[in-house]
Amino acid sequence: MLSPRAAARPALLMVLSGCLHERPETVLGRYLRAESDGRYEAAWQLLDPADRAARPLEAYAADHARAGLVWLAVARQTEFDLAEPAPADPARPEAGVIVEVVARHPQMRAAADTLYKALGVAGDVPVEDANVRVEEAAQVLQAMPVATVDERIRYVLRPEDRGWNIWIGLAEQDAAVALAARAGRAQAQGDAAAERAALEALLALPPDGQGTVTMLQTDAKERLKALP
Repeated sequence: MLSPRAAARPALLMVLSGCLHERPETVLGRYLRAESDGRYEAAWQLLDPADRAARPLEAYAADHARAGLVWLAVARQTEFDLAEPAPADPARPEAGVIVEVVARHPQMRAAADTLYKALGVAGDVPVEDANVRVEEAAQVLQAMPVATVDERIRYVLRPEDRGWNIWIGLAEQDAAVALAARAGRAQAQGDAAAERAALEALLALPPDGQGTVTMLQTDAKERLKALP
């Protein structure tokens, strides 16, 4: 009789072989390009149901718009290099796969300086002419290339009947950021007990898909050591 781990291998191989209509890296590539190009509804539709519940389409698009002209223009000029998928948990095929991404994009400060010199602006984008301004800024960066940097990001994709979903862990990230902010306010107020409570609650959170929670938890552990 097969052990549970051995019995899971055929299912895992099926997942990794792309039997869900499209390979996971293909789906992720479509998501990254749609997000970078400002096609937020197309990108949002590829998110995991948990992420779509945590961030409705209007809020998802608004989050990106608030990133500002430089970020949006840089996103349009970003190239992506996707690695082969690896199992998120070999013992649990339903956990999906991890795809490492190298995002090569213009350096933000250099892009901001270039856009300010060319357009006289490098800040927020008015909603009414956002697409025009971002496209204009992206064309400036294409015509006047600036230094680039490589940013490594990991994405988790989960299998579902409809295909692969990109799971970012927005609910977990939101909870972690809120608790970190609460701890910061408590520290500013000199309330060590409230700060400790917020940091301990942060440490109790499950991880998200991109490591944001883990990063904040690492900082929380160091802050707890300094508390009386």
